[in-house]
Amino acid sequence: MKILVLDSTAVRSISEGPGSPAYFSRYVIDHLLNLGHEILISNDVSEAKLREADVVWSEWCNEIAFIAAALNTARKKFIIRMRGYDVWSQLVQMPWQNVHALVYESRFLRELAEEQVPDMRMRVECQIIPSGIDLNAIEYRHRTRRSETFRPVLALVARTTADKGYQLAFEYARRRPDIDLHVTTALGEHNPRLYRYLQHTKPGNVQIHDTVDTCIWLNTIGATHLLSCSIWETLGYTIAEGMAVGCKPLIHDGPGLGLNWPSQFLWRSFDDLDKLVGGDYYSPDYRRYVEQYLSAEKGSADFAKLVLG
Repeated sequence: MKILVLDSTAVRSISEGPGSPAYFSRYVIDHLLNLGHEILISNDVSEAKLREADVVWSEWCNEIAFIAAALNTARKKFIIRMRGYDVWSQLVQMPWQNVHALVYESRFLRELAEEQVPDMRMRVECQIIPSGIDLNAIEYRHRTRRSETFRPVLALVARTTADKGYQLAFEYARRRPDIDLHVTTALGEHNPRLYRYLQHTKPGNVQIHDTVDTCIWLNTIGATHLLSCSIWETLGYTIAEGMAVGCKPLIHDGPGLGLNWPSQFLWRSFDDLDKLVGGDYYSPDYRRYVEQYLSAEKGSADFAKLVLG
């Protein structure tokens, strides 16, 4: 089968690393290639490309997906995957009659999309299939709590933007001199004013790092907890990566996060956070959660079934 993958990030051949071309779609692409299917990857769309393919899959519900759906008058099998920012597009203007299925990254995304298009599930087939993370490439380390010597090491991985909650994390570290907090500026995306502010105000038990390979870095610093202070995440792959290496997640209870993550990992106040940091700690459970719900291998197989079914 010839499958056209529309991915606006696919400006070159597929490579590794956040921000690289087709970074999110690569797992499913590799899975379909291993099954013997022909994959055409494009960062734009035309009627000629649509005619050439047996199935069309848009990795983003963005402008390319809108154009492709409008051109898909022959109604070839067309699948769209929706990610965080895509949900704020004008979904009511999508020609859903030319779309076969809509795949959400999370339950929260489905809720947000259905606020715009309440009858979405009647228009197209809807499934929730996260891209997941490659567990084979992530080293799990068993972490234990020693009653007298255990010093929590919290790690925060995010872009340096105000909505990621760095200031909230710093205030918690200031309140808790008995913990260590390591923060990193993922993808090198900086708000220079915020970055300068963080350097100026960081407590003594906080270290600021440049861009890192998240999973390797978490093991290198001996992180015991993955701290998310974000006010908004439609899923949160960094949380999944932290759990995969064995860190206990500490997830700020922003809108929709209770739909995506177990309630025992959510906090709203520093008192809640104290209870989570000082509470039960069993790293195999965190790894197993990701294996069950956020494995790239499982997600790719489920997505491939939708593409080929």
